[in-house]
Amino acid sequence: MSIECRGVWKLYNDLMVIRDFSLKIDVGSCLAVVGPSGSGKTTLLRVLGLIDKPTRGDVFLDGEAVSSMVEKDLAELRWLKIGYSFQEPKLIPNLSVVENVLLPFFPRYKWFEIVNVKKKVIELLDMLGLEGLYKRKTRDLSTGQKKRVDLARALIKDSPILIADEPTVNLDRETARIVIEALKNNVEKGRTVIFSVTMDDELLKIANKMVKLEIGRHQIIK
Repeated sequence: MSIECRGVWKLYNDLMVIRDFSLKIDVGSCLAVVGPSGSGKTTLLRVLGLIDKPTRGDVFLDGEAVSSMVEKDLAELRWLKIGYSFQEPKLIPNLSVVENVLLPFFPRYKWFEIVNVKKKVIELLDMLGLEGLYKRKTRDLSTGQKKRVDLARALIKDSPILIADEPTVNLDRETARIVIEALKNNVEKGRTVIFSVTMDDELLKIANKMVKLEIGRHQIIK
């Protein structure tokens, strides 16, 4: 699935962080959003992920303008089309690892359908190096483990678009390698992958397009 910004501006805390941003990300592309802390990387990803609406301009999915949709319709699009991994993992501390990954399914799936998805969750957690932690409460996990649980939740739906905000930040090299390999696998499967990064040369190697951000300015590198 392609995703496109046309003339997007975004005001955040009285500061115009994104100015006149236009870019099309084709099906199966991998975009790296690069810049220092505070440059607007997270803001841009939240707009692309349909979490926040642009102040001006529009976002398109497969050529359809979506930014003016009401929140109910945007929520449906996020469910169907986008997997999103946050820089700070959005986990419920009193739930187990498996329960956190399954959270998106609870309002929509019947119990017997969730049982079938659970098998896939276990396989995904094993791939991310989290074997044996299925029942552990996420409050008891390390930073790197929490990041991978959050990524697993973004991956579990097999959404055509995957967005990951600083997926390797504060991770040791081996954990970062596991995360990079998971993102690379999704690129190879033909999904559209977008990630932000401050500094990680190994992560940047999987991107075929790059946007460099400074506050209010951007440079697109193809």
